[in-house]
Amino acid sequence: MGEINYYLLAWNPKKFTWKEFQDEYTCSVSGHDAQWSIQNHKSIKEGDRFFMIKLGVNPRGLMASGEFTSAPYKDKHWSGDHREAYYSKIKYDFICDPELPVIGIDRLKTTLDQQAWSIQGSSASIKKEILDQLINMWNEALLQSSNILLPLSPQEIHTKILDHLPSEPIPKPLGNKKPKKLKGPITIQIERDLKVVQYTLQQANGVCELCEKPAPFYRTTNNQPYLEVHHIVRLSDGGPDTPDNTVALCPNCHRRIHFGSTRIEDQKFLLDKKSQ
Repeated sequence: MGEINYYLLAWNPKKFTWKEFQDEYTCSVSGHDAQWSIQNHKSIKEGDRFFMIKLGVNPRGLMASGEFTSAPYKDKHWSGDHREAYYSKIKYDFICDPELPVIGIDRLKTTLDQQAWSIQGSSASIKKEILDQLINMWNEALLQSSNILLPLSPQEIHTKILDHLPSEPIPKPLGNKKPKKLKGPITIQIERDLKVVQYTLQQANGVCELCEKPAPFYRTTNNQPYLEVHHIVRLSDGGPDTPDNTVALCPNCHRRIHFGSTRIEDQKFLLDKKSQ
């Protein structure tokens, strides 16, 4: 796939109404790609990623993310005049209520001041030196957000976030010995620390910690070994959300430890392994 580059796409409600934006949103819900004006960024390629920022009207800030699904192409200008413009097909991972941006522009300007956020055109490159921090900020904010418009379950949200974790190694995080319970419309979720997930996958290095075999396949999004993070003592049973209580398992072993006849022995094996 090559190196994945990230771009900032700008939505200004003064130029492109919310009704028109909802049509784009509907495309993603129905499984079809939308398109976005990308000005002169001809270097964009299929598989590159984007964050979308709302500008022009308060509240301003990041409100969507996704990937480019085509190379740039020419089409009629979005304004309706006789000019042409460059576009690229896009697919959204997340779209949030524009009245409640996931990360406000003031926070972006304060925390990640190396990047220009109030861009003049419809697209700009995102600087590589801020990328890992931006992805972490976005992922952590998404887990706390209740205004995601795409119809995703909590598990689907978590899976999408895992597809695009930063690649740089991180030190062992503290995690949370007593994670908070987050009330949803139907169920109660328990807050999870993404750094614990990232560190657990990092330490496993592509090998299942139960069967001790390599991951069965690689993620299409980032070519990383596909393993799933499991809490040895379940969060719902009061287990801590810390690296000492998490392991990376292949999908088969993850099902085995939840539903297999050897789950008690498997849990003891993993607890003993962690205590060494």
